[in-house]
Amino acid sequence: YEPVDATFEKLVREQVSAVNHKTPLYIGIGVYRLAGPEQLVRQIQRSRELGADGFVLFQLNEKLATDFLPLLRLGTTADQ
Repeated sequence: YEPVDATFEKLVREQVSAVNHKTPLYIGIGVYRLAGPEQLVRQIQRSRELGADGFVLFQLNEKLATDFLPLLRLGTTADQ
């Protein structure tokens, strides 16, 4: 789980390249390490742009459930 966006992007690029679309790739995002919902949205969007098939959020706690998830329904995951 990477809280620095530039490093996160580098890791996603490496993982996408490593699987080369031979197996689905779901990027793990450590929400508990992020600065806020806006950073989560950036990391989800960048994962998609770089070719990941999806994402998994870690660690579901009260803060994630109340502060982060409702905002995702407004746009980032509205059509998913």
